[in-house]
Amino acid sequence: MMYDRCFICGTTRNLQTHHVFGGGRRRSSDRYGCLETLCIEHHTGSNYSVHQDASLSLVLKQKHQKRLMDEGMSVEEFIRIFGKSYLDRNFWEEDTDGEA
Repeated sequence: MMYDRCFICGTTRNLQTHHVFGGGRRRSSDRYGCLETLCIEHHTGSNYSVHQDASLSLVLKQKHQKRLMDEGMSVEEFIRIFGKSYLDRNFWEEDTDGEA
């Protein structure tokens, strides 16, 4: 989701667009709206940036997978498009059974 402030710290300065799923899946990030607005520090400019901190990157991947599944995408389709699931298996098994 694109906003006018950094998703992490809320600043409105030095903003950049981050493709949550990069590399060969960058176009899919565009197509499915898997984009985040980040300041340069949280995009690429520090150790606590999505390109340096795997746990922060994972949080964004999980956020967008959950959003897509809430919008009706199956976990199988997500895996076909983005290569793997980033959510705990219990999350989507319960969710698809209607128990979550």
